[in-house]
Amino acid sequence: MPAPDRGRGVIEPMLPALLRGVIFISVLAAPFVAALLAG
Repeated sequence: MPAPDRGRGVIEPMLPALLRGVIFISVLAAPFVAALLAG
């Protein structure tokens, strides 16, 4: 029982950080993508 809890405890904190990073990059890239699409 302790092993799965420890493994999950290591992985779960990484997921919100990764998701936040993806959203952050998307927000930064959005104006450039819009500019390219607008020509």
